[in-house]
Amino acid sequence: MKMKFLLVASLVSLTAACGGGSGDATAVNAAPMISDIADQSIDANGASTPISFSVADERPSSVTVVASADRPEIVPENGLLVRNERGSGSLVVTPQLDVTGETTVSVVATDDLGQVARVDFLLSVVAEQRSLQQFARDTFTSTDVETPTLINAVEFAQDADEDDFADLLAE
Repeated sequence: MKMKFLLVASLVSLTAACGGGSGDATAVNAAPMISDIADQSIDANGASTPISFSVADERPSSVTVVASADRPEIVPENGLLVRNERGSGSLVVTPQLDVTGETTVSVVATDDLGQVARVDFLLSVVAEQRSLQQFARDTFTSTDVETPTLINAVEFAQDADEDDFADLLAE
């Protein structure tokens, strides 16, 4: 009789530990998941094309997605536009004007129970490649003397009185 009681008690304990039996076991909430985002490179003074990612969760409508950069002098908080609809997300990055460099961008998904997922990628903001000769021609032959030319936060305006570059030519 003692052996039979011990066996029944063990079965009851095992059933309760496995979540069976009474039906009042609490389900475990899993953290959301974010797909990997490859490292990105964009030209300075522009914006990225939408960078796609996906978010998976048991309750996709409960997930909030935010992004941040570890160097706000390259990409400010308002330069990160996140969209997330039913697990399909996108991020558009707009760096500061006239700034180049690298920053780590973090995309964080948080569900309504506080579970968090995070993915990081390296963003390189590179100088726009332009022909110096063509830039000089465009700048100094422009008839628009009212709009200054901006280069790395320095404004260059055409001198309306002098359009002769003869003094700059080697003799």
